[in-house]
Amino acid sequence: MTVCLAAICDDGKTLVLVADRMVGIGYIEAELKVSKLRELCKNWWVLFAGDDITSVFDVIDGARGKIATKRREAHLAQDSPTPVSIVASAVKESYEGKQQEEAEALYLKPIGWDTASFNAGGQNNLPDFGEIKAKIAAHHLPIELLVAGFGTEGAYVLSLTGAEGSIVRRHDVPGFYAIGSGGVGAVYMLYYRELSYKTQAREALYYAMEAKLFGEQASGVGEDTDMYVATADGKFIPIGEESIEEELVAVWDRLRPKWIHKNSRATLNSISELDGFEELKPKEKKAKPKPTSGADSKKPDPAP
Repeated sequence: MTVCLAAICDDGKTLVLVADRMVGIGYIEAELKVSKLRELCKNWWVLFAGDDITSVFDVIDGARGKIATKRREAHLAQDSPTPVSIVASAVKESYEGKQQEEAEALYLKPIGWDTASFNAGGQNNLPDFGEIKAKIAAHHLPIELLVAGFGTEGAYVLSLTGAEGSIVRRHDVPGFYAIGSGGVGAVYMLYYRELSYKTQAREALYYAMEAKLFGEQASGVGEDTDMYVATADGKFIPIGEESIEEELVAVWDRLRPKWIHKNSRATLNSISELDGFEELKPKEKKAKPKPTSGADSKKPDPAP
């Protein structure tokens, strides 16, 4: 699947957005050089995950059109921020429209019906009306959306997970959320680090990266990473691969969970209630591989 996360920081003036690059279709997956982030409208973005993301792009396109319509209806000035209520309702309505379109194509079109005629006369003319209605009601898109941006009162993080239908949830508290198969691990680490909207941007950037790396323990999460920092004054900053690998991951290598070391073994061995249990022994050191000469390192692999 994937992991995508969004976090508010810097007193609500900054957003950190992170996603892996793994894309799959159930029986095959690959890390492609594509971003799982799309712009919804000015200062609003959406990240996506799912077992089959083909419906994501229609939902995003539909949401963009609905946001534009709702802004015109609300007589908003061109440069004014888009309220969170408009973004949330646009995403919800677009998801519902795509969901209904798919359900109609799967369960009604093959038998010569559409949604309008089914609702009007299906109960009196179709012996399996109840069964079909249940299938339509149970149908959902196998996608998850994570929406983040700046509205009229600061930064927001929203989510919509297809398994719950078209429910859009706001994450004003704690101010972060993650989706995809690695989402649980990522959210756990963000709670563990006590990330909040007051966290400074540089610190939040590391915690977001750490959460993504922790989320890699789940299946279907790729190692390649896209990171972005967005600010309320309109900046959108991609974090380069060099900064990710040589700086953020370097901090992770120092701070990641450690194995039990010598002093900790001694402490655990001193627990009197465990007298009679085998004591922990010093950890065996792994033999370091012998360095290979430059000439040898260039030799081709032997033929099979």
